[in-house]
Amino acid sequence: IRRATNDCAYNRLWKVLCTVGEFAPLMAEAATVVAAAEAQVEEEKQRPSRGRSKPKVLVDDSYPIRFGQGSTGPRSGQGRHVVVHHDNGELIRSIAVSSSDPPIIVVASPRGIRELLPQSYVHAKERGNRAQSFELAVKQGRRMNLAALEDRIPQAIGLSDDEALDEVSLSNPVVEEGQATESTSLWRSRAEATAVAAHPSKRRYASGGQDGKVTLWAIDEDQALLELPRGPGRVAALRYSAYGQSLLSVHVSGYLMAWSNPDFLSARSRDGVKIDGFGNRRASDAVFLDEKNVIAAVGDPGGVSSAGAHAVGHSLRVFDMREPSHAERATWTCRVHGGIEARCLSMLEDRVRIVTGGVDGTLSIVDTRAQGCIAEQLPAHAEEIVSMCLESPRGRALATGCHGGVIKLWDSRTLLNLDTIADSHAPTRHFWAGSGFGGIVGTHGVKSLHLTDRALISCGGDGAVKIWGPGWGSFDHTVL
Repeated sequence: IRRATNDCAYNRLWKVLCTVGEFAPLMAEAATVVAAAEAQVEEEKQRPSRGRSKPKVLVDDSYPIRFGQGSTGPRSGQGRHVVVHHDNGELIRSIAVSSSDPPIIVVASPRGIRELLPQSYVHAKERGNRAQSFELAVKQGRRMNLAALEDRIPQAIGLSDDEALDEVSLSNPVVEEGQATESTSLWRSRAEATAVAAHPSKRRYASGGQDGKVTLWAIDEDQALLELPRGPGRVAALRYSAYGQSLLSVHVSGYLMAWSNPDFLSARSRDGVKIDGFGNRRASDAVFLDEKNVIAAVGDPGGVSSAGAHAVGHSLRVFDMREPSHAERATWTCRVHGGIEARCLSMLEDRVRIVTGGVDGTLSIVDTRAQGCIAEQLPAHAEEIVSMCLESPRGRALATGCHGGVIKLWDSRTLLNLDTIADSHAPTRHFWAGSGFGGIVGTHGVKSLHLTDRALISCGGDGAVKIWGPGWGSFDHTVL
């Protein structure tokens, strides 16, 4: 009724403007639209009420899948999930999912980088080429590593297989069967990893470590493709642009590093663009607003860069690399979450709005055209929001995860809560092993999320990688 009333009001306005001589030449098209709209209204009135049919909705833009225990509907998972990997005591910091078929789940943890192939794909004949190549790598992994061991560590020859594998060079993958039987696991690197990001269209991914170094990898290949120069401090997050033409690394020291066309970097052009985002204060996450020039980052709002204190109190900062002062001064900044720190962010599918998650458990919405916050401190979680992801590839829904292990699903257009998964990952304490200090590093629930049009993949401090979805009750390989 409201829509019909508004249409009639617009029709009357256009009719009035068409009678004014000054506007008449400009309103010729509007007059045609008004005439067509009125004819349609008259036709609707003349139709008999009994035979009137409702208009068919050809495309449903809402996200149809639900994952929670109490969810209902034909596409409800009702809490069903599968644990594709589990290792007690291991902190899984980040996950990424390749764009290939079958999808490979890349896991980053203090023990290194794993590639996981869900068990439902291993025996899928219609996907035999990709799955068999991964299985072959798993079966031959022990032989490859022992051969490399004989060449590189002669003094280890003669040891048992288990003892020898501990001495294998980190540049070669080490194969281990997953702790859970629902996946096949392949070690890609034993170096500590803090973040991973998958290329949006190629079978490649990037990893970052405690030492600040970013490495590019190809799935099913033994050696790393490229090692980028070491950045300033631990890598907190990695992001590819929408089409994979640029790569961005976020460092806890407050700096950002950006590379254009990372797949084609030569030995002379590996140095990326370095941006002082938060003045030696923590940077948590960042995202490209376009393909290679504009970057939005969130971090400690108290950070002061070398350009001055104009951004103090603003946790969201946007940098345009086309400007001369982009390395030290933000193009524009925004105060979110009442002036406290934002820990993660996501660019919505309309490419206009940015959603940020704060340490207070709330969401804020920023309009990039107005360069300001249009909705602040929307209630979302009871604890700090640490992870956020947009549905791939359509962007209809947004998933958020907090320290307490709760995952929530939101409509990306209205930010209405669609679903809640309680206790997805139990908060787990992790200690500084081997340091001699014995201090607690932290308590971690959900650490990373990946949302597709059929499933939700999550990891956390409990050492588990889980896939949620209605198809995982019977290991349906089409769920991803």
